[in-house]
Amino acid sequence: MYDIAIIGAGPAGATAARLLGGRYSVLLLDKRTFGASGRVKCCAGLVAQDGQRVLASLGRPLPGKVLVEPQVSALRLIDMDSRTQRFLSRRYANVDRDAFDRWLVSLVPARVKTAFDCTVRGCRRAGSGHEVAFTNAAGRRLRAAAAVVVAADGAGSAVRRQLFPGRPAPPAYLAIQEWFRCVRPRPHASIVLDRRTTDYCGWAIPKDGELVVGAALRPGPGAAGRFELFKGRLARFGFSLGRPVRRCGAMYSRSGPRREVFLGDGGAALVGEAAGLVSPEGISFALASGALLAGCMLRGLKGFPQRYLRAIQLLTASGA
Repeated sequence: MYDIAIIGAGPAGATAARLLGGRYSVLLLDKRTFGASGRVKCCAGLVAQDGQRVLASLGRPLPGKVLVEPQVSALRLIDMDSRTQRFLSRRYANVDRDAFDRWLVSLVPARVKTAFDCTVRGCRRAGSGHEVAFTNAAGRRLRAAAAVVVAADGAGSAVRRQLFPGRPAPPAYLAIQEWFRCVRPRPHASIVLDRRTTDYCGWAIPKDGELVVGAALRPGPGAAGRFELFKGRLARFGFSLGRPVRRCGAMYSRSGPRREVFLGDGGAALVGEAAGLVSPEGISFALASGALLAGCMLRGLKGFPQRYLRAIQLLTASGA
């Protein structure tokens, strides 16, 4: 039996595994391979200064190999409905999200058992712990037992749904994102409000000669059409997109009120989007919650939920 099974190796899960692996027996599962030619992560790929501070405090500031150009020094806020825009001075680390995730996983200690290219089929309470059922790349069905399970499986968390059916996650959005050739990138990120297409937001981020355009949409049969409408409406603000070079989609959590945050119980903990912890740029709270959970567990698995709750209350109160 493992001490801890972490489901999901994104920023929250990988950070927790990195910090916990030196003391506990840890299993880290993810459906990705984290190879150089792995699946593209649907994400704007901006790390706010809060997230950068978390990494620096853990002794691992962002390395140059995960950064892309241009670095973002301003935020352009576009309101389609009022046809207005304004610029805010904001600094974000502009990253290749897949390279960023691979780097975080590379920091996980070798003694952590990794099960990548695996699909989790179920998670249930078993005796004094939990049982995780999953299928590996060869299609073999496997099971693992752990005293504590950490749900780091993102928006619409399956672990949260299975272990806590009475505490469902807030409805997730469908994020659609495309990449376009960009000849003259500008050093700002654009956040777009357009109520005709979504009650959340869209974005346009320059990255290494390309422009990443995405939107978080209400899921449903009309989502693809609303994304096409969103792209067309960007033209009035000077965006000329042309033909996309690639495309991806994923479920996406929306930052919401603190009452939607649920951290689990004594035998299971939730981090990042699975817990409803979503920072405006999407990465900072994931890093922070993974680090905070690990810090609470390193003081002992007994009583960690109360410590974790207090730590997250401070995090959300500060917004950092």
